[in-house]
Amino acid sequence: MAGQDVRLVFDSDSVAVITMCNEENKFSVDFIDSFMRILDKVEKNPDCKALITRGEGKFFSSGLDIGWIRSQEKEILNRYHDKLWTLCKRILTFGVPTVAVINGHAFSDGAFLALVHDYRVMRSDRGYISWPEVHFKLPFMQMMSIFMAKLPPGKIQTEVIVYGKRFDAKAAKELVLVDITAEESQLLPQAKSIIQSLFKVGPLDRSTLSMMKMDVYGRYVEEKSKL
Repeated sequence: MAGQDVRLVFDSDSVAVITMCNEENKFSVDFIDSFMRILDKVEKNPDCKALITRGEGKFFSSGLDIGWIRSQEKEILNRYHDKLWTLCKRILTFGVPTVAVINGHAFSDGAFLALVHDYRVMRSDRGYISWPEVHFKLPFMQMMSIFMAKLPPGKIQTEVIVYGKRFDAKAAKELVLVDITAEESQLLPQAKSIIQSLFKVGPLDRSTLSMMKMDVYGRYVEEKSKL
């Protein structure tokens, strides 16, 4: 199953593997729409037990297309930000376990996409994760609530949000931005190992799992309009 920028495969373990396949995987309204349609297909498959999202080549996702952003009228930008928020909130509270496989660079909105997954596995020898908006004079607006939901206060927020520093896999793991680092060939196996560990006790009901996530993150995502 494929969209213009996003490809979906259900593997033999009933895991949905989403691959972003548009070089740098820069975000746009069309890109987000493609991703949302893929998530619809995942949710409609009753046998699917988990979701993995990955990129190809050098990039997981470079995130913002700065040139596109700066050339758009306010109405289009508002539409883009609303769609981005809807996508991130949907993954944050998705009814199956989610793992982001960060195969390369993850910047800005691409880094947000990784952050809203339950777990993150990052390639150990290539790529940085960063939110460099401060360097482009771009406020986070409602996306700030994702940081509040997923990052502890203090030094991490200062370095990640305020100063937009970039982190390689080792530094990202030390800051708990990612859970596991691995060589390229081991990224997918490590992601599947995480998933397998979550089912040792038994199956996970989708509605209950989504409700649990909403209990954890709801106070942040529901207050986004105030930020």
